[in-house]
Amino acid sequence: MLTSFSDNLCRVVVLDISGVYVQIYEQGYFSLEEARKMSEYYKNKNHWRFLIL
Repeated sequence: MLTSFSDNLCRVVVLDISGVYVQIYEQGYFSLEEARKMSEYYKNKNHWRFLIL
């Protein structure tokens, strides 16, 4: 199996911190443009942590 990744991809992890425990809500490889759009959606710092790795 051969896989290839584009050079402009970054790993994104969205953490749900609203409860007692932190849970991974979403994760994956996205383009930088998609990551910026997602960061606007998850901008509430009391509920989400948005990490670009």
